[in-house]
Amino acid sequence: MSSLLLFLILYAVTSYVQGWGNIGHSLVAHLAQSQLNERTLQWMRTHLASDMSEIAFWADTIHNSNTNILGSRRWQWSRPLHYINTPSWNCNYVHERDCIDDRCTHGALKNYSTRLMTYENNVRHQQDFFFLVHFVGDVHQPLHVAFDDDAGGNSVDVRFMNTSTNLHSLWDTGILTFRLRNTFQSNINSYYDYLYLKMLNQTSEINDDSFLQWITESLDIKQELCTGNFDIHSESDNGGEFCSKKAGPCRVYGIALNGWPMSASGTVQTNWTGTWYGATEAYPKGTLGNGWNVTFEIGPYPMVDNNCTMWRSIFKENGTIKLTKDNRFCREHGPDDLYIYDGSGGVKVAVQWIHNMLVSSFKYNGVFAVATMRMRGDILEEEILITGDNPAIKDVMVSVRTH
Repeated sequence: MSSLLLFLILYAVTSYVQGWGNIGHSLVAHLAQSQLNERTLQWMRTHLASDMSEIAFWADTIHNSNTNILGSRRWQWSRPLHYINTPSWNCNYVHERDCIDDRCTHGALKNYSTRLMTYENNVRHQQDFFFLVHFVGDVHQPLHVAFDDDAGGNSVDVRFMNTSTNLHSLWDTGILTFRLRNTFQSNINSYYDYLYLKMLNQTSEINDDSFLQWITESLDIKQELCTGNFDIHSESDNGGEFCSKKAGPCRVYGIALNGWPMSASGTVQTNWTGTWYGATEAYPKGTLGNGWNVTFEIGPYPMVDNNCTMWRSIFKENGTIKLTKDNRFCREHGPDDLYIYDGSGGVKVAVQWIHNMLVSSFKYNGVFAVATMRMRGDILEEEILITGDNPAIKDVMVSVRTH
């Protein structure tokens, strides 16, 4: 196998690996394969595998008795090659301590890449290739470079979408499956196209073909846990937060539900998706609209450009509908380019996140309004401040700007 082919495989596979099960490993390998030129691709198909995505998760199946019923025992030696463990709450990788006799992912990467530099047309070299593609994916999953006392999150109990699981499984498959189903309607091709475009727009980092660099990147994420850069919460059943039940404070690992994002301050927001019921309060009391019943219907957060979600509200007084707003919450160009589209008037109102609040400002029929929406505990609260759209002093214009 040529060193050029090896480099292309290693470089391309690293782009979007964040901890995968079968679907994720296949996606990443297919992204890598898309970067091979035609000559290299044909050589690979002739000598190693017809498609990288088909063999990307092979290394996980051979040692598992559920997928290799009769032969899993003879592959148990490969289990330690899937991860790197450091001592508990130690965020530094020391090869002599953490990879004794090269029995870890780092050692496996060195071994199989070296073996493939000199190609021989036999089954063993095909297996070397299968292992290499898989382990490049594993090393980019931060929980494969983790603490020895919690088995890379396998012994950390968490709740997500009101379902009990463990942290490693959630990161490997749960989050990916949830994103695929809710953002891409379970269309794997749409998800692949989305990742492919992101990969093409990604700038390569220095030393991105270095095994130690990949390990360091995963360690940097783990370092956030070591330094306490995550907000501390109690365990929540809403699925928006998931926590460790280990001794000490429960730490949120930063997963937002249904795509509703973390704020700039790092606060994890509760899921807004669903139907909300409440009532309006108007000040001063007796103002039109006070005491109306309101229903909000909110769809999943728009995670891709040029995409909208439901943002509907219905106001009733004594059972009679007084106002219906069939709006859409949209993302246009990038995660910060957000707006609410008024379906009845065809108007776009720009919105932005300020900490944990969604904020918009607009003019309507001679008034100026600032609307905010946020979670207060388990209550979704919208507040609209209205004032006359007039300058405070005659002949002086007043500019209101949100920072």
